[in-house]
Amino acid sequence: MKKQLISMVSIFILVGVATFSMTAESSYPTKAVDITLGASAGGGTDIGIRFLAEKAKLSLGKEFVVANKTGGGRVVLTLLAKAKADGYSLGGITDTAIVTSPHVEKINYKPLDYTFTAQFGTLDFGVFVLPDSPFKTFKDMLDWARANPGKLSMGVSEVNATDHIGLMALCQREKIKITFIPFMGANPTAMALLGGHVQAASTATSGFARHVRSKSVRLLSMMGQERMDDYA
Repeated sequence: MKKQLISMVSIFILVGVATFSMTAESSYPTKAVDITLGASAGGGTDIGIRFLAEKAKLSLGKEFVVANKTGGGRVVLTLLAKAKADGYSLGGITDTAIVTSPHVEKINYKPLDYTFTAQFGTLDFGVFVLPDSPFKTFKDMLDWARANPGKLSMGVSEVNATDHIGLMALCQREKIKITFIPFMGANPTAMALLGGHVQAASTATSGFARHVRSKSVRLLSMMGQERMDDYA
C-alpha cells in the first residue's frame, strides 16, 4: 500500500515537522518540501500552516513551500495520491476529507493510504450575521427559515464540512429548509456575508473572530456544548 505523509486541519490541523525522520534519508530534507494546502489564503488554516513551514525551514535548513488549492482536502488527497511517497510531498487538510467525505460522497482516493503525522490545533465553528440583521438570536433565524422555506441563504466554508453537516442535521431535526452556499474556506465565506451575498454564514473561528471583535458581524451561536469565554 502506498503511503503518503499528510498534515490535517480543522477539527484537526496537522503538520509533522518532528516526524519527518520516517523518511529513508539520514539527512532529510536535502531539498525543498512541498505542502499542498486545501484551504484559501488568509484563513486560520493557511496562516497556521505557513507559520509552521517557516519554523521548519529555520530548523531544518530547507524551504517548505506552501501551495493553496481550491476544492478542499479532497483535492489535496487526490494530488498526493499521484505524488512520490518520499516525504517531500505533504498535505494540509481538514479532517473532513478523511473522516466524513468517504461516508457521504464518492471519492477517488483511499483514506488509509495516507500517513497522519501530527496535529497542531483545533477549530471551533459558529453561525454569524451582519450587525443590522433582523436575526437577533439563533432561534430568530430558525423561526424565519421555518416560515420561509428555502429563502434563508447560509454561506458555509466547504461542502460536507463539519459546519455544513451539523447545520443540515439541524434542518432535518427542526424540519426547516435552508439554502446552503459553499465557499472555499472560512475567509471567503466571511467575505461573502460582509458583501451582502448571503444572509448568514458559518465558519470556523478563523473566519469570524476578528470580525466579531471589530463588530462588523454578530455571532448568533457556537457549535459546541459549552460557551466560549471569548464570545459568552
